[in-house]
Amino acid sequence: MFGGRNKKERLYKHLDKARVLQLQSLGVKLVIDIGPPGAAPDQIGDIAVQERGIATVDEIGSLFKQARAGLLSYPADYLTKSGIWSSYIAHGVLPLVLSEAKPTAVIQEDEHFIRLKENRKRIPRNEAARVANNARFWYEEQASSQVAARTFLQIIQSVAR
Repeated sequence: MFGGRNKKERLYKHLDKARVLQLQSLGVKLVIDIGPPGAAPDQIGDIAVQERGIATVDEIGSLFKQARAGLLSYPADYLTKSGIWSSYIAHGVLPLVLSEAKPTAVIQEDEHFIRLKENRKRIPRNEAARVANNARFWYEEQASSQVAARTFLQIIQSVAR
């Protein structure tokens, strides 16, 4: 996980036993906390937490290559505005979201992210892989810098005519 201290504190506060079991069902044994230090507990349930502090883009990219999932506490209906969510899906990392269920027409729960819920026992790994792939594909088709550049160019060309 990464982000500002307030967001991380909120996330840690809501990681109860049921949600920790969901992380463990994915094989998560370590949470790596990136960003301003001081928010992380030593562990969450049986999962160790390691604060890394501020990291470079290369360090974060390297960690994403090893990550099973990325945690964030962000309203589901605003995820497409979240740089953290975009970073996760751009790297193919499964986004695990702690938030209330809110419908969105752009992205869907259990299709582009998995919401950690009190009543969920576990997250099947094949479901996690499918959702991570869907999110990555959505990013490549809808939100990558190449898509943005192409759209911007089309707008300029239409105005210049």
